[in-house]
Amino acid sequence: MKALSELGTRDLVWQYPQTREGVFELTVDGNPIGQLHFDERPGANSVGELDGQRWIFQHTNDALPRVTVSTENRADAVAEFVPWLLGGGTVSFAGGPVYCWNRARIWSQTWCFRRQGQGSSICVSQQSGPLRDGGRVKVCGNAAGQPEAPVLVLLAWYLRVLAFEMLTEYIPAVG
Repeated sequence: MKALSELGTRDLVWQYPQTREGVFELTVDGNPIGQLHFDERPGANSVGELDGQRWIFQHTNDALPRVTVSTENRADAVAEFVPWLLGGGTVSFAGGPVYCWNRARIWSQTWCFRRQGQGSSICVSQQSGPLRDGGRVKVCGNAAGQPEAPVLVLLAWYLRVLAFEMLTEYIPAVG
């Protein structure tokens, strides 16, 4: 399996789970390179794997859920995502880097992480339509070589799936 830093700016593709286990698969040119096992329950562990590493994602049970990211070996968070009231948010890494998460353009289906003071780093495009159609990830510029890139690739998809789950939970309540 190639490391993310070796792939450059190629498109990565998230595939919807084909089995009941609910594991999303990240592929490049049809070959798996990572995965995300999403658990929608607040406080539950969702596990992402990429570049031979595993990360644990947990979200709070708030209307605007915070997400913490840790490793299997460390209880303290390596990153924390704090949402903004009107969409998007900020992810801060324990080592110092801070990224903003927001739409590429005002009505865009593409969401991007941007390191403060720089352009887009990691972008996720979800095709309009259901989540099962998957999504594309673009790692821009030199972002693939950044140590936080694998976490951002996984977190970007985690946030899109979480938003979808929250939306589907809300729809029956207002319908």
